[in-house]
This record gives sequence, structure tokens and C-alpha cells, in this order.
Amino acid sequence: MGRGDKAGLQQLVVDPVACDGVGMCTQLAPDVVTLDTWGYPVVPREPLRGEEARQAARAVAGCPRRALLLVASKAPAPTGR
Repeated sequence: MGRGDKAGLQQLVVDPVACDGVGMCTQLAPDVVTLDTWGYPVVPREPLRGEEARQAARAVAGCPRRALLLVASKAPAPTGR
């Protein structure tokens, strides 16, 4: 996903088949990713902005299983961010 999209909003998604629950994503994006009871990532459904988007990009780059993706968000922008 490039930075040139019109809305500029991205959403973090997890490929549950590729994910092994390593947990590196929570270290790289502590404000974005939490872990469930079994150690698998839980990501927000709303679009990411600013520091959250930067953290998410670091998590995508650092995922050893390549189980995280940033995609263009189809959701409306949240208010108050």
C-alpha cells in the first residue's frame, strides 16, 4: 500500500493461517495490537492514523511469519482522532 492513496487511511489485518502467535507485533505496535488469551494478535477494525499507522507499519515489517498486512481502509474515518 502506498502513501499516495487519496484518503490515506489504512487498516491493519491479520492472516490467521500464517500467524503463529509469536507476539512480536505487540512489541512493535503496542498502541495498536493486543494479544488474545492464546497469544494471537487482536487488531482494531477502524482505520489507523498518525503514530498508530507508523506503529502498524513497523509491526508489518517485523512480523516473522508475514501474517500482518496494511490495506486501504474502506471504513469511514473515525471522529475525534
